[in-house]
Amino acid sequence: MLSRLIGGREAHPVVTFATQAMHDISSGQTISSIIEQIGISQTRFLQVFREAVGLTPKQFYRILRFQEALRRLEQEPPERLSKLAMDCGYYDQAHFIHDFQDFGGLSPRSYQAQRGEYRNHIPLHN
Repeated sequence: MLSRLIGGREAHPVVTFATQAMHDISSGQTISSIIEQIGISQTRFLQVFREAVGLTPKQFYRILRFQEALRRLEQEPPERLSKLAMDCGYYDQAHFIHDFQDFGGLSPRSYQAQRGEYRNHIPLHN
């Protein structure tokens, strides 16, 4: 996805490092801890990241967490959504539900009940 967004140009090394770190949802790294590891100012990091990706790091990370939650729901539906939320890097179930409604337009339970064969798609019924 990143290579398409950049349009074939090579990504800035801090963007490459940051996106790889963010993809490791289970590491529990925060954007602040990633910036500390990179060693540039937060302002410069935000500027470079947004120019390369088209989103802020926070927006990008929210999308990654949401996609990870969908992937896990698809593989084996959890009995406890609170555990899924924690496993996907959410601070609590409320943040998880908020992101789910922002990106999916419905609650996690509604998604589970309505989801179709493809992730990110809900069948429409007449």
